[in-house]
Amino acid sequence: MFAFFRCMKKLLCLGICFMCLMSSAQTLPELIQIASDNYPSIRSKRAQVSSAQQEVSYQKSDLLPSLSVSYQANIGTANNITGLFLPGNILPISGPPAIENSSNLATGSAAALLLQWNPFTFGKRSSSIAKAENAVQLAQAEEELEVFYHQIQFVETYLDFWESEALYEVLTKETERSEYNFKLAQQMVEDGLRSGMESAQLKSLMVKAKLQALNAKHLNAKKRAEAQELLGGDVSIVQVDHRLHLINKDVKRSTSSEHPLANFSSQLTQVEEAEKKVIQKNILPDFRIWGTTFGRGSSIDANSQFNSYSDGFDFNRTNFGVGFELSFPLLEFIRNKHLVKAQEFQVEASVAYDEQVQLQLTKEEKIAQVTLENAIEAMELAPDYFEAAELSHEVTQSRFKSGLANISELLQAQVEVLEAEKQLVSAKVEFWKAVLYYSATKGNISLFTELIN
Repeated sequence: MFAFFRCMKKLLCLGICFMCLMSSAQTLPELIQIASDNYPSIRSKRAQVSSAQQEVSYQKSDLLPSLSVSYQANIGTANNITGLFLPGNILPISGPPAIENSSNLATGSAAALLLQWNPFTFGKRSSSIAKAENAVQLAQAEEELEVFYHQIQFVETYLDFWESEALYEVLTKETERSEYNFKLAQQMVEDGLRSGMESAQLKSLMVKAKLQALNAKHLNAKKRAEAQELLGGDVSIVQVDHRLHLINKDVKRSTSSEHPLANFSSQLTQVEEAEKKVIQKNILPDFRIWGTTFGRGSSIDANSQFNSYSDGFDFNRTNFGVGFELSFPLLEFIRNKHLVKAQEFQVEASVAYDEQVQLQLTKEEKIAQVTLENAIEAMELAPDYFEAAELSHEVTQSRFKSGLANISELLQAQVEVLEAEKQLVSAKVEFWKAVLYYSATKGNISLFTELIN
């Protein structure tokens, strides 16, 4: 009675542990989302989108006037009533020269507010804004492409991890099968029913299975680490999503979504077109409105009479002024036409790349269609192959035990059931990889995830 309760207690604990494990396990779609949120290259593309959006705001702010505040104090020769002016935002106001050349020093100071405004730019501003907005769309397309490719890479690595784990389980079973056959042969040798050579052959097969299982265990750990790295964070893959064993052959064969690569190449062409328009407008005139208020001080007056040095730091003249400037780059078109022509070639190259992408996607779709059909057909045959091989091995094992089958028949049956089980694992994995490939050519990972759900 006590033994019964101890057994029930162990089963209960195992059940609770299993339920906790299942609740903590994350499904493959959830892991795909984690990989999309956390991986550094995706976060980098996301930051580039934000940077491009700030560039749009910067280009739009060009409509606002600029206002500069400047102050300077200096000491220099007194040969000009304005004294010494340093380069900057202070507009010098000319005055008469000194009466005679002098090496005497005079102090001076000046302060100014300088306003510049470009109320209209003959389309230059709008073309720059359009280019920046196209750059945002290109950055978003690049982020979408990066996310999509990373999702495909992660799922493919995850399926490799699943395959390695399934093969390890297969080889573990093969080890158990080999141990059973070896012990069976040993017993029959002891009973004088079989020769020691047969026992040695089965022992060799058992050791080989153990070595293969050890290699499969190492490969499984490697594939697990690769999948965890692509998650981009400290997330452990507890177990393989059990729903992958439930093969659903009803794959959606069409989708209207645009492939991220096609979208990226299209946006790239639009950016090149926008850059061409910016260059074409370089030969248009510039119009600016200026406004300034200006104060200056000098320690020498208009009669070249020196005052106190401190007078140079006291504003004794103030001015203000407004005006506009219209400038025409008359000969700029000679140089600018070469830039326009160069950009036209860039547009042409981008269009050709877009066409190449379309051809490539069309080819990949055709290959993916055939691959998927073959994978479905293989998935229909593999279970029958395994079932037949397993039954054959059980029958041969029973006949061997009864002395009706020789060692060669048993070895062949055991090799055959191992190969059939490997084929079954491979068929399942290749089916999901075919679905993934098909989804990749359609540019829609949901074709894969929806089939799991």
